[in-house]
Amino acid sequence: MKGLNSLHPCKRTLRTNIKVIISTQMTMKLPFILAVSSLVIGLCIGAVISLDSTLREATNKQSSTAPVNTRPLLDGADEWRYIFSTNLIVSFKMLFGILTLGMIGMVSLCWTGINLSWVLLSAYESGVSLYAIAALILPHGVVELAGFVFFGAVGCEGLVLFYQKLRHDTCLIDSNRLAVNVRRLVTGFLLISAASIIEAFVTGQIAAKIN
Repeated sequence: MKGLNSLHPCKRTLRTNIKVIISTQMTMKLPFILAVSSLVIGLCIGAVISLDSTLREATNKQSSTAPVNTRPLLDGADEWRYIFSTNLIVSFKMLFGILTLGMIGMVSLCWTGINLSWVLLSAYESGVSLYAIAALILPHGVVELAGFVFFGAVGCEGLVLFYQKLRHDTCLIDSNRLAVNVRRLVTGFLLISAASIIEAFVTGQIAAKIN
């Protein structure tokens, strides 16, 4: 009986360790899942809820009174630096989600998805073919969105750590979690760099051929 009773604490410890491992693995993946979900939700919202006609009229009035070219006319390396710096600013904003329980990152990704859907629908309704839309958006758009998702996942770490504090009364930031987030940052940086290169040097060539 003593031998059997001595096994119970070991079994409980084993079950506890298994639960901790499973919970850790889930919380490691949860920020990425939240980031992807935020982007997909934004795409769906933009596809279902179209821009209001009054909003479009207001936008048209503003655009008619605003300067014609708000973006500088650049080419080559200058164009790449402009696009890259713009994407990097957006990515850094998503990182502030760490300080806001992931809210800034998730809202930014959702808003990005909404705007993308509106742009695609507006282009299609104006008569642009699906082939032209795909050729102009997909080469750099998919890579760029993937980069934003990786940055957004790092921003969502704030929400996961807050959940861990509430559920387990601990904020576990171990070497594995740090390594995963460093890889996410590096991957996101490489992706937005590649997307900027594609948009600056490839998308323009595709547009010229389509026109």
